[in-house]
Amino acid sequence: MRRSILENGIPARLTTEETAKCLGFSPVAVDHLVNEGLLRELGGHPPRGVQRMFSAAYIEELWADQQWLAKATRSVRKYFADRNASYKAQRAAASTLTDGDREAGFRNGRVEKVGQ
Repeated sequence: MRRSILENGIPARLTTEETAKCLGFSPVAVDHLVNEGLLRELGGHPPRGVQRMFSAAYIEELWADQQWLAKATRSVRKYFADRNASYKAQRAAASTLTDGDREAGFRNGRVEKVGQ
């Protein structure tokens, strides 16, 4: 029989970092899961600069739910794959610029005013 995380001295409210550790994701992935609606924080979405908090009991339920873990894992994999593809595309676009383009201020498909 598995022990409850609550029996292990875990507080009732968890930060993003503690939640990430409990679920086996990175803090960035936890933020993504909240944004995708796959993870709920306590008290709704906090104002900018305020720490997100999660219920330990809720996190324990998700930790034990194999279907939720599979869905969350697929979502996080897709998020990072899309993000990495975007970074690669940006680097590829930047590498195609000539020195003359860079001197002229040509970036992201448009000419920017240089020196102003």
